[in-house]
Amino acid sequence: MAQPPLTSRQLQAKATKEKIFDTATEMIKKYGYDNVTIEDICSQCNIAKGLFYHYFKSKIGITAASEELMANKFCEEAQKITTGDISFRIRDICQKMFMTAENIGVEITRRRSIQLFSGEKPPNDLEGKETLLTAHCKQFMQTMLEEAINNGELKPETPVTQILEMFSIFFNGLLCRWGMINGKESLVNMSEQIISWLIQVLICPYLINSQTAKIPENTLNTL
Repeated sequence: MAQPPLTSRQLQAKATKEKIFDTATEMIKKYGYDNVTIEDICSQCNIAKGLFYHYFKSKIGITAASEELMANKFCEEAQKITTGDISFRIRDICQKMFMTAENIGVEITRRRSIQLFSGEKPPNDLEGKETLLTAHCKQFMQTMLEEAINNGELKPETPVTQILEMFSIFFNGLLCRWGMINGKESLVNMSEQIISWLIQVLICPYLINSQTAKIPENTLNTL
């Protein structure tokens, strides 16, 4: 059933929320999370503080909304990964995940990591274990691996749970490292060789009727 069109009041509210969100995320990217206050955001948007709290409970709400938006965009891109062997598909989805994190920006990504380590429980928290982005990536990877087993691409004994756990450790570790260097390197570039190595070690041994690719020497030298 088609949704009824938004009223003029609803459209105005939507535009106001988007303005606050866009302004806040740009300010956080430019000046840093700790250097931007709610007062700064309201001043830049020319709104009263009460209006900010009408749409967002706190500054953490901005980071959660940003993460949710980018996670949804990641899911849209991940659904397009339908071709290539399982090694290619896993590599592709990991790269798309890190590209999405780069788009979120190092400040918001780092803030989310801090929240996880400190035990804070921001909106949309997955029991304090991981970000929405990495959780969605793991879900898509699990589906890919299980489908590859069912269609005879991977051996039945492929340890899906253990593979996902190792990739999860990699995801969170590299995101933290990226934050520690203040995003001075491309997150995608940082991830490429390690992704290839993980696929080589964790997935290739379980491929059926496929030659195992050789690990580039420069990959091993960077680990």
